Amino acid sequence: MPIPFYLIVAADVKGCIGKNGKIPWHLSEDLAYFKRLTSTTKNSAKRNAVMMGRKTWESLPGQFKPLSHRLNIVITRTPEILPAEVDTFPSLSEAVSALHADASYQSQIESVFIIGGGRLYEEAMRIGLPEKIFLTLVKAVFDCDTFFPLDSLEKDPRYHSIDESALQTENGLSFTFRTYQLKEGLNLP
Repeated sequence: MPIPFYLIVAADVKGCIGKNGKIPWHLSEDLAYFKRLTSTTKNSAKRNAVMMGRKTWESLPGQFKPLSHRLNIVITRTPEILPAEVDTFPSLSEAVSALHADASYQSQIESVFIIGGGRLYEEAMRIGLPEKIFLTLVKAVFDCDTFFPLDSLEKDPRYHSIDESALQTENGLSFTFRTYQLKEGLNLP
């Protein structure tokens, strides 16, 4: 059975996810949710992978690189600039092919979470790769230079919302956790 791919993102109501390589808000509950979701496995002999673009890797605080207890995968055309403990691929399609075909990945990895950035999110959404999308929707508008295709998700007939948390508030911001699922019967890449 192929490894499932998920997407996890926090965005404001306009799809803003970052500016100058930083998240424009701090929500400790969202960070805990991210860590819990991307770290937890049902099979204790396996771990999850987090897949990101090079700019997302560079935006991670140094003390958190690589993200612990998860295989870190970076999509980059310059793998020589990354530490050896990070798996690299030149494209999303090559990463997906390797993860589906390589028996060592199949035996080690339970799930893959795409964690950013904007271009990687767009490509994954375009091809219908994520089986589930975990969205933290921040009920505000921020000044950003990096976006998640939120409007496209809301209009995409391949995905439907299956869950939404109660409204939460932290640091003066309201937010909810939403889960979208790829409709059954759709072919994955």
